[in-house]
Amino acid sequence: MARDSLASKEKIDRNFTTLPKDSVPMRLTTIFLLLCATTALADTEKSGPDARTVQSFIQETSRTCTSRAARDCIDAGWKFVVVSPQHGLTLPELKSLRQRLGGWFSAYQDVLSPQDRGAVLVGLLMADGIGMERLHKAFDTDRNGRVSQRELLTDVTLDQRSLGAILTDVKAVNRKALATRLGLPPRMIEELFR
Repeated sequence: MARDSLASKEKIDRNFTTLPKDSVPMRLTTIFLLLCATTALADTEKSGPDARTVQSFIQETSRTCTSRAARDCIDAGWKFVVVSPQHGLTLPELKSLRQRLGGWFSAYQDVLSPQDRGAVLVGLLMADGIGMERLHKAFDTDRNGRVSQRELLTDVTLDQRSLGAILTDVKAVNRKALATRLGLPPRMIEELFR
């Protein structure tokens, strides 16, 4: 049984690559999405196919997210995460996203660089520490039960740069407001986007 699982893992590793070499923008993009969700880490065996789906999404959008305008990356991520993008992100969708990302991390952490692994783990742990209901409520400012892109990006100023470039720009992300919204110390948010 363990041998079959190892063979399956090796097959996944051959068929799907890790984050791009220049992974700072993609890592920040992944963390930004991770801040939108939390629940217990998914079991690797149960989420194997879903982990491949997440990895495939990362591969397919990495060029968009690192070289095109941030809006293109956000739109791609929104369509991947939200069942009805025009209506916004629901609490159950956040739970599903967190489970999917946890399953992906469990399946792919061994092939991530130590820096990528640490960054993603910090994002997961921060999301878990904040708590699902509190996280959803922090961004659902109109209290309609759905988080719109506008609400999600309240503390971010988009322009024609890539999402990674925007997230690393202290003038484009109001980190103090984001920390307040999430109930976190500002220093923690600074470290996350470093």
